[in-house]
Amino acid sequence: MVSFFSTSPELSNKQRFEYFSRTIPSDHYQVKAMVEIVKKLSWSYISIIYEESNYGIKVRGYRHVSRCVHSSL
Repeated sequence: MVSFFSTSPELSNKQRFEYFSRTIPSDHYQVKAMVEIVKKLSWSYISIIYEESNYGIKVRGYRHVSRCVHSSL
């Protein structure tokens, strides 16, 4: 299966989704970019908005951003 819009990092698990491919990067890279922006602008406080859906809760990118921001302050 090839997806043009599926960005969930869960789909990168090749043991579970052996035949899945995508043409767009995982959200993992978007979170990394968000962390770099926060660091570059030396922000000490950020607010994360996410949806309480299966996708919004499982991605948990906000936790990664929060950890990275706090560890760089």
